[in-house]
Amino acid sequence: MAAKKRQNNRLPTIQSFYLRGRLPDQAQTAALLKAFNGVQIAVPWCQVEPEPGRFDWTKMDALIEWGRQHGLPVGLGPVV
Repeated sequence: MAAKKRQNNRLPTIQSFYLRGRLPDQAQTAALLKAFNGVQIAVPWCQVEPEPGRFDWTKMDALIEWGRQHGLPVGLGPVV
């Protein structure tokens, strides 16, 4: 990533990682931000709809907000 950034300050592609279920701690965040410029958030449907008809987007909202706070483009999926 560092070599690509030296060639062009802004990368022409998004190199993302999957964020699943929990937020990274500070050390993990620092390492991820050095290596990637995007985040893909897995959406396990059993977390969104833990019971039929009862939806809880709290965990997904927190993961999306984490990506936004760090200036990363955020993708969602797959939805399983």
